[in-house]
Amino acid sequence: MSIKDRLTALLATKATLLAALKRIQSQCAGHADEFSERVYHIASEALQQAEAQTWPEGWQPIETAPKDGTTILGWDTIEHVLLFWHDGAWRENALADNPIPPTHWMPLPAPPAPASQETEAEGRR
Repeated sequence: MSIKDRLTALLATKATLLAALKRIQSQCAGHADEFSERVYHIASEALQQAEAQTWPEGWQPIETAPKDGTTILGWDTIEHVLLFWHDGAWRENALADNPIPPTHWMPLPAPPAPASQETEAEGRR
């Protein structure tokens, strides 16, 4: 399954799960707080597990890397390199004449949360 297919499936799963959580929350509002809280935690854990399964963990053989233009973190036996597949080879940029021969890859991490979300998360600790 391609990375694009995995992401599409994850987003569909996440949207379905979030919609179900909102329905449960509205149905349980005011009279079943404990039940609502438990369901929310179970669903949150399921969502986290689904997200963790979407991307492989750790270094993977380069043969399994997406060849759809997705930027990846590559390892070329000497250093880490940001790469993407272009014109039949792994490259650092589209203008590079010399393709990079990586041996392994891993997906890039998610970008950092906006400052307002970081502040809220620290306030809950």
